Amino acid sequence: MQTLIISLTASLYALASIASATYYGYIVEHADNKNQTLFLMMIVMGITIVFFRWLFDLINQLIMVRFVGNIIYTIRQKMLQSLTSKQVFDFKKKKVSTYTSNLLNDVELVDRDAIEPYFDFVSQLVIVVISSFAVLYYQPIVFVVILIGTIGVFLIPMMMSQKLQQKQSVFSDESAHLTESASDILNGFETVKSTQSVNKFLIGFDQVNKQYTKAKISSGKWIMANHVTSGMLGMLVQYAAVLASIWFIMNGMITVGIMLTMVQTMNTLVFPLIDIFRLIPQIKSSKPIMDKIDALANVTALNLTTSDESLDFTKQIQLKNITITLDNQKILTDISLKLEHSKKYLLVGDSGSGKSTLAQLLSGFITDYEGRFLLDDQQLNNSEYLFNCVSYVSQTPYLFNQTIKQNIVMSQLFSESKLTKVLKQSSVSDFIQNDQQLDDELLQNGQNYSGGQRQRIAIARGLYQQKPLTVLDESLSGLNSKLAHHVESQLLSLPNTALVHITHHFDMSLINQYDSIIWIKNGQIKANQKPEKLLSNAEFQSFLKVKS
Repeated sequence: MQTLIISLTASLYALASIASATYYGYIVEHADNKNQTLFLMMIVMGITIVFFRWLFDLINQLIMVRFVGNIIYTIRQKMLQSLTSKQVFDFKKKKVSTYTSNLLNDVELVDRDAIEPYFDFVSQLVIVVISSFAVLYYQPIVFVVILIGTIGVFLIPMMMSQKLQQKQSVFSDESAHLTESASDILNGFETVKSTQSVNKFLIGFDQVNKQYTKAKISSGKWIMANHVTSGMLGMLVQYAAVLASIWFIMNGMITVGIMLTMVQTMNTLVFPLIDIFRLIPQIKSSKPIMDKIDALANVTALNLTTSDESLDFTKQIQLKNITITLDNQKILTDISLKLEHSKKYLLVGDSGSGKSTLAQLLSGFITDYEGRFLLDDQQLNNSEYLFNCVSYVSQTPYLFNQTIKQNIVMSQLFSESKLTKVLKQSSVSDFIQNDQQLDDELLQNGQNYSGGQRQRIAIARGLYQQKPLTVLDESLSGLNSKLAHHVESQLLSLPNTALVHITHHFDMSLINQYDSIIWIKNGQIKANQKPEKLLSNAEFQSFLKVKS
């Protein structure tokens, strides 16, 4: 439909242009006529024709801009929807800066080199076809000259398209590297400054920027060469056609007025041809980037199966013989574990023992594993269903550029009483002076609050979701001992929520309130026992002494 509308408006513009060319010829033919009334009519008619030519061209361009804008909007929406349909594990296989570059830089390249040129190509092609019929009507031989010349010169821009594709692909990759380098410096600004590494990062950015600039210049050179070559070839076609027209005048076969009409019509034909010579290689050059965007925008959405929809965590979660291998290294080996609803579990182990990997498995972030995952004795087929059952709070939570209230409530229905409750449980209420502060906008990742305050906001967010299982992955590590004790005791007192708390800071005054301590060592469960029993284990006591 969009192509049809553009074709229609281009047709109207082409017809107005041909009418204008015909009118020029008519004026010349009647230049020796001394009829003033006819002269005034010529003025009115000329203004009318010029106005409609301008109007149809304006309508065509405005419609084109609207179509291009809507298409780019749809592409970005579809890309982001597809990216967010990825499993978390798959999403993390690429850097965020790469996705950002795809969404911003690559889409802009497609806008510039594919979408806009496509509609421009359609417009110019329609104009060429209609103008060709006009030239064919006035003088078929001139049309044949233009046709032969066009076929001959058409091959040269086509030969340039392959090189343009290579240059545009390199430019896209360098754009991603530039985005990544800039993001590293800006996101890690405090670390860069405090470690006195500004010069080191600037040198690195300079190298990446040089590569980006080199790719941009190289790509731009080929684009400009394509434009200039297309223009030269188009002018050669026009020059040949004008020479043919002059030959016809010299032989008395056409009048000067007809020649002027033909020259003006040839302008309407040749200049769009020049654009077509330029547009075809430009559109073809965007194919690698289009393929990249198409791959991102067509990720198959993950749908819950019928069996998954019936799953719930009301009794127990069971892991049976779970093995997880990441980057050809076994992280968890033959793990079997049962978590009961409403019970509280302390998950401990050395650094690198697999604690966080187990937490991410329970939270639905890891999908590639061997073994069975059961919810209330039913097989889990899609790990994303766990998002309905589990609240996960990491050690380094992300806070959005929204208000504190919005960061806590997220997509849940707002409840004043529920919000007040979780603010107290997480100790967020300790630094919130009034309700208005809840509506304060956070800076990027909550940089206007301390690390401990950001962690408490994230804990409040997890509690607000009211999921059957809450997983804390070192989420209290940024709090002082008094605050950590308060928040941990609040979590242990939640009546209808299971808790898995990963920590290397043990609050011995609360440890006996856990139903079980899960001790992981070298990717395997070393023990899963009640606190009073495990605390009497000499090996575990040695582990605690090392940790303390």
